[in-house]
Amino acid sequence: MIDSQSEHYEVVIIGAGPAGSVAAISLARAGKRVLLVEKKAFPRFKVCGCCLNPNALRTLESLDLVKHLRRKDAVDVDQFRLRSHGRQLIVPLPGGMILSRQTMDQTLVDVAVEAGVDFLDRHDATVLPEQTPEADMVFVELNAQAGNTRVISAGHVLVADGLSGSSLKRRPEFQSDVAKSSYYGVSAHLPENSHPLLEPGTIEMAVGRSGYVGCVVLEDGSINYSSAVSPEALRSHDSTGDLIATILQEAGAHLPNELTAVEWQGVPHLTRTRTNFAARRILLLGDATGYVEPFTGEGMAWAAEMGVAAAELLLTAEARSFDVASAWRETVLNLRSRRQVWCRRLSAFLRHSNLVHFGLIFGRLIPSIPTWIVSQLYESHQSVISDEFTDPVALSEKSGHHASSASH
Repeated sequence: MIDSQSEHYEVVIIGAGPAGSVAAISLARAGKRVLLVEKKAFPRFKVCGCCLNPNALRTLESLDLVKHLRRKDAVDVDQFRLRSHGRQLIVPLPGGMILSRQTMDQTLVDVAVEAGVDFLDRHDATVLPEQTPEADMVFVELNAQAGNTRVISAGHVLVADGLSGSSLKRRPEFQSDVAKSSYYGVSAHLPENSHPLLEPGTIEMAVGRSGYVGCVVLEDGSINYSSAVSPEALRSHDSTGDLIATILQEAGAHLPNELTAVEWQGVPHLTRTRTNFAARRILLLGDATGYVEPFTGEGMAWAAEMGVAAAELLLTAEARSFDVASAWRETVLNLRSRRQVWCRRLSAFLRHSNLVHFGLIFGRLIPSIPTWIVSQLYESHQSVISDEFTDPVALSEKSGHHASSASH
């Protein structure tokens, strides 16, 4: 039964990746009572390239979080190496960081707990249907993997549970659309020295006909392999490792013996879109807003930025009343349009190995071109966060304009 006796938090955050943890830290430091809920047991493996790019680090540094990651022996990025058809192109890529998701996500959760956040892992969270249009709280059902179920209430719910958005299964207004050409994401950690030619600090990407594979040396010396692959190719090969080996061979990259022996984990349909990112007292963050195949850490950069932005939006809303949902929709669209343009172009480019081959030759002849492209990916857009969330009057006017337009 849902009643006024339900346990109450000012903010409940679903999903303990970068978006959820950063939002939780920001809100807890501002004195809010926050619950952070995670479905998996922490620390947990995550299909990811394990790279934090300069945009992500700028956002994390604004919260004084980078020092916590460096204490975990994070590896500094210095170059990007692209392989195709037996050729390679090396592009300087300073300013990034490599850290396994097990270590990074657990570190951010630890900081959140130190800031006063209540953390629950191994709990499935479901956002319940709206009770009344004027309800001043949202109800969330928590199902512990141990078996018990309870309902809690929140002033606001931030949904950062990734591509699946499983916590929104009872809220049909948040349906997502999968792109027909969407690739699958697969990832695994291989033992130390399985790629002796890969230097720490190098992001290596190999491009074949059926997808592309990236690999980096992690903080413990193991090698993270992450790939975006064609679903048809995945079904036609005997195993995931066999497909990865095929792509590496086509690119002329090093072929580890352990590819078929390790356990590969996958995420279906990487490219998804959502047209709705907010409802009354509910905001979607990170991959839950939609996803585009990233290049070198863009997904985590967007997630961290959204975490900070959502927290600042809720805190600003206390100073002056405005339509939070409308303001958040505009912010997500703004962030998406600025951040994802080059990633969409590059993911399309990487799907055509012959085009990559000629682009690689061209890039070697004119090195300034790939360097310029990388600079576009990492261009700072701090105004997306700071300017739009520090002026409550401007936000009020914007949200009022959207509400008026919608009514007409």
